[in-house]
Amino acid sequence: SRGNGLRLGGNVFLRLRPPPDGSRLDGFFNALTSTAGGSASGGASITVDRSWTFRPDGTFRSASFAGVGTGNATAASSRAAEGRYEIRDGLLHLTGSDGTTATRSIFRQDGLLFIDGEKFLLRD
Repeated sequence: SRGNGLRLGGNVFLRLRPPPDGSRLDGFFNALTSTAGGSASGGASITVDRSWTFRPDGTFRSASFAGVGTGNATAASSRAAEGRYEIRDGLLHLTGSDGTTATRSIFRQDGLLFIDGEKFLLRD
C-alpha cells in the first residue's frame, strides 16, 4: 500500500473517489468496443458504441449502438435517452425526460469517466 494506491503482486490499484455532491460535468464521453471473430465464431464482428453528453446546466444525453455482422447477415440496435442529472452521495442520479429514474456509480480521473465500472473517454 502506498498513498492512494494498493499494490497486489505486480499490479497497482488506485483509489478513485466519487465527485463531490453538486458537481457538474461538461463534455462528450465515449466508449467504443469492437471485436472481430475468427472461424470459431463464423467470422462475426461486433461493435458497441456508448456515449454520454453532460452539460453544466444539469442535463444529459446518452446514446448506445450495437451491431453484429457475419458473412451472411448484419443486425444493429440503437437507443438514446436524455434528461437531468445530479451527483449526490457519491452516485450519479438520472431522471429521464420521460420520468424514468436510474442511479449509477460514478468516478472521474483525468480525462476518464467511469459509470457503473465502464470507462468513458472525454472527447473534444
